This record gives sequence, structure tokens and C-alpha cells, in this order.
Amino acid sequence: RNGPRPAFKESTYSFGKVKKGQKINAEYTFKNDGKMPLKIYKVDTDAEGCTYADIPVAAPGESVTFNITLDTSGLSKGESLTIVTLTTNSPLRPIVNLFIAGFIE
Repeated sequence: RNGPRPAFKESTYSFGKVKKGQKINAEYTFKNDGKMPLKIYKVDTDAEGCTYADIPVAAPGESVTFNITLDTSGLSKGESLTIVTLTTNSPLRPIVNLFIAGFIE
């Protein structure tokens, strides 16, 4: 109960239709609804070409916004779904999955 607790506004960033090779800048915002600082220890993705800056620690009650950039050059044409997995220090939500979805022409 007293630990950090991430609450995301949205878990899916939808980019619509893009041409292959275009870079997508997915933005996510979460609030720490817990009583201790929330840390993201690790970020994993299932697609090559994903980059991100370090995600800042969120104090209790603080909202944090961060970006993940996806280069579509290495992805197949058609529907696309990239999963981004965050490993946190939250005992109630140690793993958070985020999604980047759309269509690549």
C-alpha cells in the first residue's frame, strides 16, 4: 500500500498510417499514485529501432511524461504493434506494458 503505484493516462500510442522509414515519437504520461518514489529500472521492446531517454523518477503525486522513438525502417509493411515493457519498483505493478500501434505503408 505504501509503495509507488504508476497510473498511466494511456497505454497505447496509435500513430495511424505512416510510410515505412518514418520515425514515430510516442509520448506517454503517468502519475505516481503511491507514497514512495517510482523508478523505472529497465525498458525492453520487441522491435529494433526503439530508442528512449532515461525516464525520470516520479515523486509521490507527481506526473511524468516520456517519449519513445520508433524507427519504422526495420518493420514490415502492414499493421504494426510494438510492445514496450517497463520494469518498475512498484510492488503492485512491477511490470507495465505499453503499446505503439498503427499501419505502415
